[in-house]
Amino acid sequence: MTDPNIPNTPATPGEEPAQPLSPPPIPPGAGAPTPPQAGGWPAPPPGYTQRVPPPRAVPPQPPPAYGGYPPPYQVPPGYGYGMGPQLPPPGFSPPPRRRNRVLPVIIGLSIFAVVAIIGLAGIVSSLSMGGTTTSATTGGGLGFFGGKIGVLYIEGVLGEGPEYGANTRVLVDQVRAWQKNDRIKAIVLRINSPGGAVSATQDLYAALNEFRTGTEKSAGRPVYASMGDVAASGGYYTALAADEVYANEGTITGSIGVIMSFYDYQGLQRKVGLRSRNVKSGEFKDLGSGSRAMTVDEKELLNTMITDVYEQFLDAVVAGRGSRIKTMIVPTAPETVKDETVRERVRQYADGRVFSGRQAVEYGMIDGIMTLDEVISYAAQKAGLNAEEPSVVRAPIKPQGLFGSLDNIATKMDKTDFGMKEGVKFEYRFGVD
Repeated sequence: MTDPNIPNTPATPGEEPAQPLSPPPIPPGAGAPTPPQAGGWPAPPPGYTQRVPPPRAVPPQPPPAYGGYPPPYQVPPGYGYGMGPQLPPPGFSPPPRRRNRVLPVIIGLSIFAVVAIIGLAGIVSSLSMGGTTTSATTGGGLGFFGGKIGVLYIEGVLGEGPEYGANTRVLVDQVRAWQKNDRIKAIVLRINSPGGAVSATQDLYAALNEFRTGTEKSAGRPVYASMGDVAASGGYYTALAADEVYANEGTITGSIGVIMSFYDYQGLQRKVGLRSRNVKSGEFKDLGSGSRAMTVDEKELLNTMITDVYEQFLDAVVAGRGSRIKTMIVPTAPETVKDETVRERVRQYADGRVFSGRQAVEYGMIDGIMTLDEVISYAAQKAGLNAEEPSVVRAPIKPQGLFGSLDNIATKMDKTDFGMKEGVKFEYRFGVD
């Protein structure tokens, strides 16, 4: 059975559930009942004061992030950095801001590329010209791309190979490289050589002649010679390939002739008790042997060869200096003078003697007295270039500094017993030991 006064009282089985009682009527003059509190709690009685709990303690906050770099030494352990922008604390110095380094790098690389391109262009031009370049304004072109004068330095003994001071392999290659380059308007030879091997000298002479006369692929261009301290024998032979030859007043030149040297060590063999035995297929197979005396037939054979090589030297003198000597013989009609007359005149002082630059002018062996710089300016003027500041290409390039010193030492060591190693050879050379 349910109690009608108690709501939601379960009914006894078989009985009708009791209906909830209606709220009692409100007497007249009474106010509306107080609504229940949220959650079903009844209203507090009159005079009741609700106690408010004290505020919770807020832990200290980390200092604000300034400039994107929070100071870690001011942050308590366990706190992050997401506080947002605020004013920095007093006395705080922010770290330096990162600068954009991309733009300076791009500018630097651009400047480097421009400088590298300019330097590479200069190197390529120098290599194509075959030497170092002294730039100047030229009359035959526009600045860097104008015409140039090639100055070829021939210094030391002439021979084929690195053991010679004037290596004709390098010199001939240089002349041929300039022959293919139309910007080289003329060559000036700076000769400071006592001569050297006959064949090497003739190779260089032929290459210079080809540059001067021209070929099917290249036009001929002038060659001028400037003699230094010594330009004798093979050094003078090389100068004969030039259109005009100049020297200083005190230059030693001439020494027209051929020499062939032998070693005679019979006395040394007797002293140490040595004897050599040669088995040969012919009479002259051991020609020039130093262990025995030379026979009459051997001397006659060698004299015949030396005379032939000597006549080749005279041929070069007649070809190179014939026009000037003819003018000296018959100034009014040089064309009437025969080459044989020139040869016989040259033969008078082509006995190996040397003479100064001033004497060479008197004999017609050279054209005049000039310094190297004067010859370069003269060649530039003849080629239509700026004679006051000619653009010059100098070759060959010699090693400098430490490597150059080591190279010189090695060369001197190779030349210590040079004569013994090389054996017998023909030479257009002055001052042979």
